[in-house]
Amino acid sequence: MREISISVIKVREGLEFGRAQKRKVFLVLDNHLVALYKELGIPLSLEQQDDKSYLIHIQAKAQMTVRELFPGMLFSAFVGPLPEEEKEEAFMHLMQANLLGQSTGRSRLGISNKQIVLTLYIPDDVDYRRFKEDVEEFANYVDYWHEELKRKAA
Repeated sequence: MREISISVIKVREGLEFGRAQKRKVFLVLDNHLVALYKELGIPLSLEQQDDKSYLIHIQAKAQMTVRELFPGMLFSAFVGPLPEEEKEEAFMHLMQANLLGQSTGRSRLGISNKQIVLTLYIPDDVDYRRFKEDVEEFANYVDYWHEELKRKAA
């Protein structure tokens, strides 16, 4: 079993949506996370942090963040630092991976604060089976890119 640290952040800014739709998105993510933890046999302990986020632990090599969007959910994970040398080669590698879906699936690679970040959008109407598959696939890509960037830096 891998360990992934997930921070669930309730995002309330952005477009205005009805309360019922916001509640639906919160319930979908919360219910799916509870079901996932139960299936994996991991005790669920949700403690709200100062920034209104919840730290959740599954297994992985990088911390994953889940933000509830309206509509949908956005998974993201910092997978490594942007290389100091050969930046152009790194940019080409990341762009090719995004364009061709190589080792990214439906996820996308980007850059934030000199860190390479992997993101995945999941719609709010996702059923549990698809949610579980998406989380597992995303965790695998997070691990892959974390190792790939470490290997290239060495």
